[in-house]
Amino acid sequence: DDHKLTLDELHRKYGTDLSRGLSATRAKEVLARDGPNALTPPPTTPEWVKFCKQLFGGFSMLLWIGAILCFLAYGIQAASEDEPANDNLYLGIVLSAVVIITGCFSYYQEAKSSKIMESFKNLVPQQALVIRDGEKKSINAEEVVAGDLVEVKGGDRIPADLRIISAQGCKVDNSSLTGESEPQTRSPDFTNDNPLETRNIAFFSTNCVEGTAKGIVINTGDRTVMGRIATLASSLEGGKTPIAIEIEHFIHIITGVAVFLGCNIVSVPIHTPFQNRILIFGLFEETALAAFLSYCPGMDVALRMYPLKPAWWFCAFPYSFLIFLYDEVRRYILRRNPGEALHLSPTALITERRRPLASAHQNKSSRRSVLLQLWLFSPAGPLALTILPVSAEETHPHSWVEQETYY
Repeated sequence: DDHKLTLDELHRKYGTDLSRGLSATRAKEVLARDGPNALTPPPTTPEWVKFCKQLFGGFSMLLWIGAILCFLAYGIQAASEDEPANDNLYLGIVLSAVVIITGCFSYYQEAKSSKIMESFKNLVPQQALVIRDGEKKSINAEEVVAGDLVEVKGGDRIPADLRIISAQGCKVDNSSLTGESEPQTRSPDFTNDNPLETRNIAFFSTNCVEGTAKGIVINTGDRTVMGRIATLASSLEGGKTPIAIEIEHFIHIITGVAVFLGCNIVSVPIHTPFQNRILIFGLFEETALAAFLSYCPGMDVALRMYPLKPAWWFCAFPYSFLIFLYDEVRRYILRRNPGEALHLSPTALITERRRPLASAHQNKSSRRSVLLQLWLFSPAGPLALTILPVSAEETHPHSWVEQETYY
């Protein structure tokens, strides 16, 4: 209810002189009590957990299972034969090497993207102009405390939730908070019981677009309106993408069919030890190969080892998509989640206007759909022409070149 208080009530509540501000001693006490004026970062996953997920998560586990089966088959051969063949040993080593190399590479790509995103936050440290002991000081925004007397002008970012006590033509941009497209006027007048609608409150992280204003800090850090919203948003769990759900469902079906057929094959009567050994080794090899072919980063190695196997066509689509976009991604696109391109589940593609990835078609409705036409390339040559729908809320009519195709 700070927006309803009079200036005298604010002075008594925060101990702030309306002309000289807080004393330096009082500011240090409040800073020690409330902590820095910064949002608490959401809990992060430890790096070793991220690395283990890349090494053992998803399809990587299939490769490990295939490698273990190959080593198991080689062990059985070594125990039963004097001079066992080394094919299964080599295949197990290759599978292990592929999953380790691809896991390390995926972790490196993800870590590099995360570091780039983190570096953006500290490009220019935010400063705030405060009045303490009657003197104006420019300090780090994280050192602002409740009760500080702060001055803002056009172009400044509001360092905390402020109760405006004086203003000259001040307007703030609240679009990031309330969605209002027009700048909102700020003045010392109490105009609404709702603190989000009244004019005498300026909110943390909004921008002053014109004019000047002076205000008393009433909330800092996680206690601000934006801080409470960020806390609620960070508590939400991220769900799976639609393509990830469909792939998981497809894998369950294929796994069930494979287990059913495998049980039927094993139940067939085998009369000789030689036939039994051939069957077991063949099952081990095909199981390892199936796991190998199901993992897209190992596709190129799989093709060189088994060029006549038709199973690689089932995973040629994501692999070709990755090859096609690799050059553009490397030079022009910052991937927040590197797995999105591989899993074919991006919701937005942002590119430089003069270098469109493909042609675009815009519907007349407010919700437009961008259709990307991509040629897929496989080691055997061009594979197919595929159209991928990518949804966009509001696509600017000049941000894409219409009715033209680039290859």
